[in-house]
This record gives sequence, C-alpha cells and structure tokens, in this order.
Amino acid sequence: MYLKHRMLTRLAVFVFILACGAALAPQAGAQIDSVNVGLPLGGGTWGDVDNGWFYTPSFSYNLTGVSTDYGSVTGQTVTEVIFNANGTNIGSQLTSATFVPVANVFSGPSFGAIPLTAGQEYFVAFENVSNLGLNVTSSGAATFLNERYDFGGAGFGDFDSAGSDLFTAPELEFFGGAGTPEPGPGAVSVAFATSLSVAAAIRRRRRS
Repeated sequence: MYLKHRMLTRLAVFVFILACGAALAPQAGAQIDSVNVGLPLGGGTWGDVDNGWFYTPSFSYNLTGVSTDYGSVTGQTVTEVIFNANGTNIGSQLTSATFVPVANVFSGPSFGAIPLTAGQEYFVAFENVSNLGLNVTSSGAATFLNERYDFGGAGFGDFDSAGSDLFTAPELEFFGGAGTPEPGPGAVSVAFATSLSVAAAIRRRRRS
C-alpha cells in the first residue's frame, strides 16, 4: 500500500509539471510574413559578395528564420544575419546562422526566437552570395525594399533605394510565431487544480 501511495504521489507531481509545460509551451514556427513570394525570379547571378534589405514588420512577432529563393546555386554556404536598423543605417547584430541554398526552392536557416516590433526597422543580410542566381523578382507587381550591398569592401557600404532597380525587390519568407506566453495565473491555477485532483484520488485510494 505504501509503495502504491508513493507511485501515485509521483504521478501527481508529474501531471503538475506536464500541465505547466502545456501552459507555457511556445507556438511552433510557421510562415508569418513574406515579401514577393510567388513572383517570377529575375535572371542573372549576383556580383555582390554580401547583400541585404531593410524590413519593417507591420505587426509584432518572434522571428525564428528567414528563407529566400536563389535562381541557381554553387554549393556554397551562406550566412544569414539579422540586424537592428534605423533609416538606412545598420545597427547592432541580433543573430546569425548558416545554410546551403537550394536552387529555385525557398531555403534558409532557423535560429532562436528574436522579438520583432511592429514599425521597427531591421536589416536582413545574406553573406557570401557571389555567383548565386538572383533572389529578386523582375515583376511589375513587386514590393521594393531599401538595399545595402558589398562588392568586397568593409561592411555593407553600397546603397540602393527601394524601387531604383530590380535588386531592391527580394523574395523573402519570414518564419515565427507569437512566442512563449507569460505564465498567467489562470494557467498556473489549471495546473495546480489538476495536481490537486490527482492528490484527492490518492487520499481516496488510501482510505479504501
């Protein structure tokens, strides 16, 4: 009887932990925003060593990855870097990750969630893109973003304003979610009530 009571006590603790975990679990990453997805790619290859675009989300979310679509690939590894930005200026680095692009398929790395704020500007950069097929569209329906790029100098020293050429019309997919909710009193109360129900069952079992 004592052994059975100990097992049921452990079950109550386990149920409490599971209930708390369910209440606090983050949402799975999914495509949450995009730029020019579904539009035809422009022809040609990149002469840039590195390039990137300024992006301002219209709503707040936790970013977990950015994918893009290169028209052709060479097997090289690309580094994706996310920066804070202000106007046409690049700010502090938020994260970076590497990936090997796949031709004509949206591909990119994933990383730990970064909270993006609606109306705040960010810079999405891709390093080591020379000779990759362009990941921009030539469509007249394109959305244009300010671009900074690098032909081999220090940093992203060259600038193209949005709409000045097709190089300012990238094809980008943004992944993420609402993120991890704070443990509100309701969530903890449910978890605690669940564990109390199991504890009550233990007491009834002991009396029987």
